[in-house]
Amino acid sequence: RGKVVMVNFWATWCPACRADWPVWQQVYERYQGGDFTMVAVSIDRDQEALTRFLDRNPYTVPIVWRFDSREKDGFSAIRKTPTTYFIGKDGQVAQVRLGRISPELLSETIEALLQR
Repeated sequence: RGKVVMVNFWATWCPACRADWPVWQQVYERYQGGDFTMVAVSIDRDQEALTRFLDRNPYTVPIVWRFDSREKDGFSAIRKTPTTYFIGKDGQVAQVRLGRISPELLSETIEALLQR
């Protein structure tokens, strides 16, 4: 509560996710601190693939690995990658976006939530 949070579910095997990483990093650097934070949740089955990706790409966005082998797809609520949740300062999910988001729409969404 009290912050706008962007939670991005992604995977190393997702071409759109890999292509979006530079944009996510720019957003993180621009808005991090104050009333905004973000986290990228990897739904990769293969933790070694994630480790290799992170070794090759020095991103500073906080990343967590979330895979549960008891669930068919690792994270049952995620049907498409990337999936991005925007959580408002009130702690409620304000928006969910499936697939890629343009840098402009990403900034507009964050700015609108910060103004609330």
